[in-house]
Amino acid sequence: MGHRVRPHAARAGRARAFVEQDPLFVDGLRAYEVRGWQLNEGRIVLTLDLDANRAGIA
Repeated sequence: MGHRVRPHAARAGRARAFVEQDPLFVDGLRAYEVRGWQLNEGRIVLTLDLDANRAGIA
């Protein structure tokens, strides 16, 4: 099982620089992957009006 590190960095290069200072990475004992932010929260409103045969997304 891998470890997750979530440094708050404005750019991917800054995040890589942060992780590359990890002694386990420097010694070749840990690998990493820098990924962009994903929004996992929000709302979608779906309206189905069956008697009027309409659908909508807001």
